[in-house]
Amino acid sequence: MASRRVIKAVLGNFLGTYISRYSDFDGYWLFGFLVESPDDIRVDVLQENHVTCSGSPSDLATTLAVAKFDDQRRKAGLAPSQVRSAWLTIRRMPGTGSVLG
Repeated sequence: MASRRVIKAVLGNFLGTYISRYSDFDGYWLFGFLVESPDDIRVDVLQENHVTCSGSPSDLATTLAVAKFDDQRRKAGLAPSQVRSAWLTIRRMPGTGSVLG
């Protein structure tokens, strides 16, 4: 069984790399394109088959989440069988206004 410390490190490192400026769409920060989306994006980051990216920002967000979580899991030395489930939900919080006004 993986220790809590290792799992916390995997999650912290995953989120740090996932939301970094290197997660881009056409040279711009990916998450700026998701601000106006009314829908939540829910990703099973343990998908064995990476999602085929259709070119939309939300598909790229899904593809990157799966790839970056897998990368951090492997770097920590966790076997796939040591993580039973892992989901990422990207949600616009109620009451937050549009960045673009």
